[in-house]
Amino acid sequence: MADHDDRNGKGSETTTGPRVTPLGGNTGVHIASTQADEALDIDFGGFIVSLGTSCMVNLGKYPNPETGKLELDLDAARQVIHILQMLAEKTRGNLEDDESQLLRTLIYDLKLAYVEVKG
Repeated sequence: MADHDDRNGKGSETTTGPRVTPLGGNTGVHIASTQADEALDIDFGGFIVSLGTSCMVNLGKYPNPETGKLELDLDAARQVIHILQMLAEKTRGNLEDDESQLLRTLIYDLKLAYVEVKG
């Protein structure tokens, strides 16, 4: 049976565009992939840095990649910081030393940036 993309009604065997892969089983969430066998290789450090980058975009420190403009969303930035704090709490004792240090430093730097922007 062909893979099925519910968003456009086409099976991946007949589609020439990006392959769509279900995320988390049958959740209805899909990730578009530009390569048929693309592996989503990411480690913990890369994951938390991506969250940090998202926070910096929300703080207006980096341009929004979709619009190219600096945008400010303090609520979203605060939420990302809280998510990183939760990750630090829940992973305490289970991280490598460098991962733990990266997470602590990232949280500290993001809090400073948040306070600076909020004034």
